Amino acid sequence: MKSVYRILRLLLVLAICIAVASPLVLFVGLSLPGVQGRLAHRCEQELSRLLDCRVTVGDLGIVPFNRAVLRNVTVETAPGDMALTVR
Repeated sequence: MKSVYRILRLLLVLAICIAVASPLVLFVGLSLPGVQGRLAHRCEQELSRLLDCRVTVGDLGIVPFNRAVLRNVTVETAPGDMALTVR
């Protein structure tokens, strides 16, 4: 009976640790400059495809736990024709 209790206790502790550690690890991983650069590049690609024009994103920031902030966004409808520039 004690071994069953120990196993259940271990599983409960592991579940709590995973529930606490997962968001923390994700936030730290998304805060790395290399990861943010890749996300900004992917964002440029997807927005360019969606809007059917050239979109550039200068910087991307992750705000815990529900926002992504894009900075220095430029939308070009034609080469040299800026439709939108947002800081």
